Amino acid sequence: MVLSLSKDNIQVQREQDVVLLRNRIKEVAVKIKMGLLNQTKLITAASELLRNMLRYGNGGMCLVEIVSKGRD
Repeated sequence: MVLSLSKDNIQVQREQDVVLLRNRIKEVAVKIKMGLLNQTKLITAASELLRNMLRYGNGGMCLVEIVSKGRD
């Protein structure tokens, strides 16, 4: 069973939204005690995806969610 511990839907319509989301993703990565190298990789990948959303898709929605796999 998968449990949702935290969920944010954030609209991406302009470059400032990318900064907001990068910060939110960083907060989540720290909260789940992700290592610094993996935090950097995650934030870099997310930034690239978000910028591509703006450039090629005229924006969109981003879901930032913390999930936990419960005991089966």
